[in-house]
Amino acid sequence: MKVLWTPEARQDRADIWDYLLSRDGDAAVRIDDLFSETVARLADFPMLDHEGEVLGTRELTPHSSYRLVYESKYPPAEPGALRCEPLKAAGSGR
Repeated sequence: MKVLWTPEARQDRADIWDYLLSRDGDAAVRIDDLFSETVARLADFPMLDHEGEVLGTRELTPHSSYRLVYESKYPPAEPGALRCEPLKAAGSGR
């Protein structure tokens, strides 16, 4: 399955990176790697984790401070592929 980051999700991820980098560079790398690893699993398991707070979404929680909200597009837009678009990577306590 192909996973696409929306422009808003890419910006949220960059904002999280910038925020963490200004405080702890190692933490920024760890969280960004965690986002990448979590989304890689999503490509293989599109129904991973739980239903989201917004109808029609699902949420992954790679870290207690962050969640990845995504929408699964079904049926597949491309033969042999299920399209999921993470809607945003949001700090749950910000």
